[in-house]
Amino acid sequence: MTELSRKGKTNPNSFMSLHDINPEWKLISIGRGSFATVSILSGRPVAFKQVIFSDRTPELKAEFEALRCLYDFCNNDSFFAIPRPLAYYDPAVSASFVSTDSSSGWSRTRRPFVSEVDFKALELDDAAYAMDHVLPLPLSTALIIRKLFYPPGQDMAKVPSLCRLYFGKVIDMGGRTNRFFNSSGFPLDVSRYTRVLEASHGGDYPTVDDIAYGMGEMLGLLHWCVGYDGRDVEFVMGGASFSGVALYIIDFNQVRHLLESPDVQINILA
Repeated sequence: MTELSRKGKTNPNSFMSLHDINPEWKLISIGRGSFATVSILSGRPVAFKQVIFSDRTPELKAEFEALRCLYDFCNNDSFFAIPRPLAYYDPAVSASFVSTDSSSGWSRTRRPFVSEVDFKALELDDAAYAMDHVLPLPLSTALIIRKLFYPPGQDMAKVPSLCRLYFGKVIDMGGRTNRFFNSSGFPLDVSRYTRVLEASHGGDYPTVDDIAYGMGEMLGLLHWCVGYDGRDVEFVMGGASFSGVALYIIDFNQVRHLLESPDVQINILA
């Protein structure tokens, strides 16, 4: 046994194991809903959203196309960022690959992109699209949230990776959540978010007013710039890099183009 493996065996947190570097390019699920799963490849800045039931593949393709449009028109200096869509592929249709990367040939400065050959090498069973990975919360923020809001006896539970910002409702009914909670998208209302700010002792966080303004700004961009209703989109707080928080808008599978009739628009938005 090598010195490295001996030390790793003594303290499994001291060194990266072979499983951590993921040499087999296996996707690791970081979130799952009724429509799709979101997965990543460890050590790479790309996330993949894969449809769960193949009969809903057209919805996933429509979401990818909506995300392309939204990113092009709404991501310029907006308060909430939009994850950049990278590529789409349906293994049931060999010619279905679509990439948003318009560059040709190698260059010295390159943004993350997903090629057709690498996407197909994942050997996915169902349709998926690739996008920028929304980074998890910095550890200091995640630890504050666990300490303040997790149920008693959950001191060693998994810390939250993202927070869903629900500033239009009250979910803090006395402080801690019940024993059933989602650490991959922990909910924060205004009261909870304010307590996080107080516990951070001057940390670098946007104010409540700034976030509320940013939400209205993004919904206005969705409506007036690209004509989408914004149905069921999620405003979330994640990480900027290793430290610092960043704000994103995600989950566009239910957005629809607004119809011309004002009465129909009101019924849809109601």
